[in-house]
Amino acid sequence: MDRLNTKEMLQIRNYNVQPNNLCVICEDHMLETSIHLLFDCPFALDCWQKLGFVWTFSPDIHIRLQQGRQIMGIPFFMGIFIIAVWEIWNVRNSNIFEGNLVSMQLWTVRFKAQVLLQLHRVREDLRTPVVQWLDSIL
Repeated sequence: MDRLNTKEMLQIRNYNVQPNNLCVICEDHMLETSIHLLFDCPFALDCWQKLGFVWTFSPDIHIRLQQGRQIMGIPFFMGIFIIAVWEIWNVRNSNIFEGNLVSMQLWTVRFKAQVLLQLHRVREDLRTPVVQWLDSIL
């Protein structure tokens, strides 16, 4: 819904985006859009690959999510997706605002910690499968 304050959206809203509106996570010199940052950036692709998520190349995020959910076939898909996106965003912000390096290790540690922290929100009958899934991939 174009509410994520990517560099592209900040520039559209006439904010001064310094030094440019390119993705800070990758070196591909791509415009930092929400689709690039969360799906197409090489760092994001590595995150999704680590989780075993497969995405189609639709420009519509809703179609990507719908098809991703069908491909993955796990009942806790949306919760995992939200946490993964949140941690990609946090790694990006950590780089911009604190000068921290972008690393898969940092993302993995933060992702796993966040999943375990949010486990109380998961239906009781799905908690064990979530933990087993998490242990199997990380």
